Amino acid sequence: MNFSQIEYLTVFSSIIYGFVAAEYFHGWGDIFKLYYKKISFRFIIWSAFELALLVNIWWNTWIRNSRLSEHIGYFFLSLTTPIILYLISVITFPSSESKRQIDLYQYLKERFPKIMFLFFLLMISLIINTYFFNDAPFLRLEVYILFAAALLTLNGLIFNSNRAIKIIIAVAWILLLCHVIFVKNSFGMSSSTGFTQNEYLTIFIAILYGYVASVFFLGWGALIRSFKLNEVHWYHLAWTIIAFMLLVDIWWASWGKTAIVVSNITYFYASIIQPLIYYFLAIALFSVLKHKKENVHEKFQLASPLIFRLFALVLLSSIVISTVFNEFGLFHSKNLFRFAGIILAIIVSIKDSRVTQVFILVFAWIIYLAHLFVDEF
Repeated sequence: MNFSQIEYLTVFSSIIYGFVAAEYFHGWGDIFKLYYKKISFRFIIWSAFELALLVNIWWNTWIRNSRLSEHIGYFFLSLTTPIILYLISVITFPSSESKRQIDLYQYLKERFPKIMFLFFLLMISLIINTYFFNDAPFLRLEVYILFAAALLTLNGLIFNSNRAIKIIIAVAWILLLCHVIFVKNSFGMSSSTGFTQNEYLTIFIAILYGYVASVFFLGWGALIRSFKLNEVHWYHLAWTIIAFMLLVDIWWASWGKTAIVVSNITYFYASIIQPLIYYFLAIALFSVLKHKKENVHEKFQLASPLIFRLFALVLLSSIVISTVFNEFGLFHSKNLFRFAGIILAIIVSIKDSRVTQVFILVFAWIIYLAHLFVDEF
């Protein structure tokens, strides 16, 4: 059997980690949709730190995979970390029932002691995992950073002033950056399983892309359930379809970048930015379906400046990532198609004309189909 038990168990863990990461996408999506009374920059910075830490933890747990199948106790122990991370995400973002009335600045201050308590448990979990999985010989500096982080969380439990929270957030980011820069972050291939780090990281990224794709499925499902056929506007539907096809195209093209992702954790971080941007695009496209009685086309017209700026941002991120990852040159034919798409998206976000938007929609389909036939066949 080619699929080893370690791979089998790791896929289970990766789904849990991916689900927790998707909680941050969902939480930021609510902020993006302006569900709250007051948005806090401090809240955004702190929640971004939590996701960055989750990604960092997933990257470094690769080295302990070889012991997962030795005993079920090791497997349970490895799951304590994502469970605590999920609890942290639940406390960090308000529940759906409390939206619109919440000032996120005050919310973070009120919940910070609870978050710090869970972070203390997280640090203890990571230290215990490091000991039992015998990571210390490989990650000795990581142990010191974890102890420093545990002490920091204790300060967060004791001091809850605005000044203390600012200091804790700043120090937390510094510790994470020190971990990223100084701790060894590339471990090669598992000789015992043949399960490469490349495959290990790709599973996590695939879950995030799959979560974004599910937004399109949910949106189309809402169209089928809640709207009559004559209420579904072809213009909005055509843009959602081409957006989904572009998402699939981005995932298809990302295969060539997987070998580079494992070379450094910063590339892994970069690979997560694009599905996050695309998530914002997806919820912007389907937010027009929120109220059944409102005309879909009129709502789409009102939201179109934001939607097409996000289209432009997605294409720009594709150009930057392809260049940074040395996939191909800046003026490669694929990037030229993307540049053309950016220009069209900017035009349609500025020009409030139905004729112009329909023309650009048709032109966008022509460019995309030309891209498929020229670059992929």
